[in-house]
Amino acid sequence: MGQAERYTLPEMIHHLTTPQTKHWELAWSEFLEKYKRYIYKVITVKVLQWNDGRLKMQMKEVVNDIFLNVMTSLCENDGKILADFRAVDNAQVFRAWLGTISANASTRYLSKYYKERFAEEEPENYYYLLKDVKTEARWELFESLVEE
Repeated sequence: MGQAERYTLPEMIHHLTTPQTKHWELAWSEFLEKYKRYIYKVITVKVLQWNDGRLKMQMKEVVNDIFLNVMTSLCENDGKILADFRAVDNAQVFRAWLGTISANASTRYLSKYYKERFAEEEPENYYYLLKDVKTEARWELFESLVEE
């Protein structure tokens, strides 16, 4: 951490969700300084679980796309998702919550990626698309397909 924290967690969340205040930009700077690396780590681990050669070749772009999806979901509707977070006095719970949001965004992105690849392939080639994907990731893909 390069600088001392300016805000408590409740203050930060308040400022992140009120763009009309003078603290909004500073709060986002502090948020990114504090959590950006963690969010990237969660996303990278999730992408690596899928163990796909094409994904590995595009790793940086895929991880950046998912990071942008996470940030967009946090910013939408003046940070409604942040405003709805209730355990504002517990930094560990907040960090875990960010990890869950990041992991879920990764799963959504990767499921969409595979659905698009399935659409391009003949059904007899599905096995080859998934043969190197880890079992946990296969189940996540299967669950996302069933939900639709």
